[in-house]
Amino acid sequence: MKGRITRFGARRPEPDERGEDSGPRDAPKGGARARQSGESDREGRGERVGADGLAHTPRSREEILAEGVASTAGADEGLSGPARRSRAAPDTPAPLAAQAGLSASVIGRYRLLSHLGSGGMAEVYRARDPELSRDVALKVLLPHLSRDKQVVARFHREARAAAALDHPHILRIHDVGGTALPAEISPAAQGPDPPHIVLELVPGGTLSEWSSEHGPITAELVACIGVVIASALGAVHRAGIVHRDVKPANILIGSGGRLLLSDFGVARVEGHDSLVTREGAVLGTPSFMPPEQARGEGHDARSDLYAMGATLYYLATGSLPVSGPMTKALAALLSGDIPDPLRRNRAVGPDLAGVIRQLMAHDPADRYADADAAARALHEVARPLAGDEPEARARRYFEDPDGESARARDIALSASLREMNALARREPPRALALADRVLALEPDNREATALLDRISRGRARARTLAAALVAAGALAGAVWAGPA
Repeated sequence: MKGRITRFGARRPEPDERGEDSGPRDAPKGGARARQSGESDREGRGERVGADGLAHTPRSREEILAEGVASTAGADEGLSGPARRSRAAPDTPAPLAAQAGLSASVIGRYRLLSHLGSGGMAEVYRARDPELSRDVALKVLLPHLSRDKQVVARFHREARAAAALDHPHILRIHDVGGTALPAEISPAAQGPDPPHIVLELVPGGTLSEWSSEHGPITAELVACIGVVIASALGAVHRAGIVHRDVKPANILIGSGGRLLLSDFGVARVEGHDSLVTREGAVLGTPSFMPPEQARGEGHDARSDLYAMGATLYYLATGSLPVSGPMTKALAALLSGDIPDPLRRNRAVGPDLAGVIRQLMAHDPADRYADADAAARALHEVARPLAGDEPEARARRYFEDPDGESARARDIALSASLREMNALARREPPRALALADRVLALEPDNREATALLDRISRGRARARTLAAALVAAGALAGAVWAGPA
């Protein structure tokens, strides 16, 4: 398989010309700039648009799978690929005016500064709030959806529910506004403000972009990140909301390394029909979608836990849980035929792999009971590295990835060796699993190699003894039976 070996032992595949790739691509490098829910540096290379409604760099097939989403509009029902590309120049607010006949400069009190991207539901702009003297992200519902009063009502209801969340790791919603548009708007007329959400504008990228650039992350650091995500999801679920689209592209990296769960565009408020529950439509991202959602069955908080597990899988291995053409990916998802994370990257180790397996259990009843339980399990995985401060360690990692990765690797290696030696005689299977991780982190480690050799020789002797005992038993049976 083509690709290059990453720091922690996993091979990161390169996309082939057909795009049938399961690993992340290299992300573009560029100066830090404000991004919102997946916006990426453009630098004249064209843009890609994810289900979060924002611009990204050009896609491989793997990313097309990772970001495919069904439109909530009747014309776009069923599974679809990524949201359409914007035809407008990246730094002008022209698409809104061209499509809806509205002012190209102001929506409500917000002055549009630049067009960030387009998605299946919305256009996203950088805008200026003159009253508070700050830049914001303005997410504007697309015209064909804005003319449906029921869709607009649901859009506003779900946005207000998300705006009520107060958590340091959930993207803030500042304002909700606009009304359903008339069926027809003259291009020359000044129409009403379209339905829109005003969001915190985050300087930084997404976990998807980060993973593409940096490759697999040390398991203990992934666990620290998981604690943060689980903390945010716990707040979401306690408010009676199911996010429905947890994935690396919807987790932003803010200033100081602060992680933010974003894009509640396909969220569902418990007790209400959702904007995204149109009969016959399958919404979400197949690579991070729980099987019950793909089957069109009930979707609850445990479904978000599955998606979180798939996100951690991607961060730890550098590969998507399911990949390839849409039909193949969905078939694998529905059958539960997902490669174990240790097959993708032995450096993941048995502890994080066990948490990911339970988060991604095919039957929701076999997953963690709630986000708090998942956070506790992840905290235990992170403890050798982070002690009681996994959130602080995650922040430090995003501020100093090379330094924190090196420290995490050294601590993980030392802890694995110590436990491996302690369990060599009492619990050989666990010791072998730890030895395998040690050799993934440090291929020439003598202690792990010696342990494997010793256990292999012991097993060979055991097999020889067992064969001898079987032969002796057969001979004894023959003597006991006597001649026929």
